[in-house]
Amino acid sequence: MHEFDRRRFLELTAGTIGLAGTAHGTTQGTNRRNRRMVFENTDQLSDAYLNRIILVTETSEPDANVPPVGGCGFDDPWPPANVDVFQGIVVEWRNRDTARLLGTDRRVRAEKLVRRDLYVERRDSPVEIGTPFIIENVVRCPSGLVGVEASQIPGVRIETPPEDEGGIG
Repeated sequence: MHEFDRRRFLELTAGTIGLAGTAHGTTQGTNRRNRRMVFENTDQLSDAYLNRIILVTETSEPDANVPPVGGCGFDDPWPPANVDVFQGIVVEWRNRDTARLLGTDRRVRAEKLVRRDLYVERRDSPVEIGTPFIIENVVRCPSGLVGVEASQIPGVRIETPPEDEGGIG
């Protein structure tokens, strides 16, 4: 896994949201889609995962070597019947308060960015590439994994270029 610097992240997302852009007029609490996700813990970020941003950057091919993600402390059994694998970026960010992220000024300052494989609970509505989520609950999992319950940030979509066009490397 690679650690990303703030400048590279902003180059990839420039102009599309308050990590450089605008909202589409949705209000807090509407059009939110919750997902359970599991990813490998990292010592590159602090242990405080609550309110971190997860950006889904690309779909991964089904991998026979998916680590065992059972035994996480979710209310419902994990793993669910179907899990999708994505690549994503976990963003450690700063701002005056969380409410501003979901308010009219969606700008945040990305402090640290780490790429991770994301194991995401499959639902009827698929996760789209470029979807940002905010972590609302953290559960511990065995084997160095972290489980999170994350909600899609309403009215926000980040577009990243394909890997061969200067995308995430």
